[in-house]
Amino acid sequence: AFLEPPFDQARQYAGDLVCEAVHFAGGRGVCLTANRGAFTTYSAVIFDQDFRRLFSVPLAGAPSRCRMSPDGRWAGVTAFRSGHSYTSADFTTQTLILDAKTGQILFDLENLVVSKDRSAFRAADFNFWGVTFTPDSRSFYCTLSSQRQHYLVKAEIATRAAV
Repeated sequence: AFLEPPFDQARQYAGDLVCEAVHFAGGRGVCLTANRGAFTTYSAVIFDQDFRRLFSVPLAGAPSRCRMSPDGRWAGVTAFRSGHSYTSADFTTQTLILDAKTGQILFDLENLVVSKDRSAFRAADFNFWGVTFTPDSRSFYCTLSSQRQHYLVKAEIATRAAV
């Protein structure tokens, strides 16, 4: 059967956000933008359920991934550091956790305290990406790459520690 317009009664919006990547949950969204010009700049824009821009946070490079926590409190954003990409075997990213209620950077994953096999684990080549929040929004999972090895780590927002 074919549906006749209107297809459903849900609200629909057309806003001015143009996103390289976008995610929405818990009444908040995150849009990774590229303002292309003589010098391209990038940002993460936090927006509300009516697509109103609430906050904008500059990014260090081209947008890659983003994810909102289920409760809309946190945003995880990943960007390639300037001059790097997946086409390079040694690409570098910056992954930030943003407070979607204030628009502030909560922390950079480069500053996580990481443990492996119950011991401190740290290397100059740490590279994080792909944040996915737990259903309670207190923790998240992400990928950590070091010395060409990939690890799935779980980190706590409150302690900024990962295992």
